[in-house]
Amino acid sequence: MKKLALLIALVLFVLPFSALAEEAYNPIGDEYTVLVNHDYMLDKKYVPDDLVKVDVKFKDAKIELRKEAADALLQLFADAKEAGYNLIAASGYRSYSRQATIYYNKVKSMGKERAAKLSAPAGASEHQLGLAVDITCKANKQYLNANFAKTDEGKWVTEHCYDYGFILRYKQEWEDVTGYAYEPWHIRYVGMEHAANIKELDIPYEEYVELYLGTVTATEDDE
Repeated sequence: MKKLALLIALVLFVLPFSALAEEAYNPIGDEYTVLVNHDYMLDKKYVPDDLVKVDVKFKDAKIELRKEAADALLQLFADAKEAGYNLIAASGYRSYSRQATIYYNKVKSMGKERAAKLSAPAGASEHQLGLAVDITCKANKQYLNANFAKTDEGKWVTEHCYDYGFILRYKQEWEDVTGYAYEPWHIRYVGMEHAANIKELDIPYEEYVELYLGTVTATEDDE
């Protein structure tokens, strides 16, 4: 029975994530902790069914997020403003096709190797989950770059995003694990409990998922 359970678990992890994503299944956690990266990619048909427009200050257009993440972001922005920090939402949910266009343009302008560090190919972006948001501010001229971390707004987000269920997804010291360059402007909703744990542990989300959300990996003995 134990071997059967292990076999089933292994099959779930070996199956391409895209095959599960159509129904928003998550083989390594609940629906708010789903891991998306180059190895775990979403199907092109996946669209969250509870997207809402978020009534916060925006850069180009109002962003959309899943309802729970949207509510958390509203509170984060409100508390930041009360503390004297005016944040601007630059990007939220992105469709598979929109991400494909962004990635194509990056590759065209800088080459595939560099683009892969700065942008996700379609299906590998957390923005498609409707749980990720890019934040900027006037002090950084509304740019999305590493200088955001040096602004008062960026420092506030770095310190307090965890209090609202968000995490800093791509720290500079984690680039070898995440596969992406430093992005202090990109935060990802995982829920209050997991955000608090990740802040305390200070580890990349990939490692957190593997260690604490039950990822099964084969060992030489298993093989």
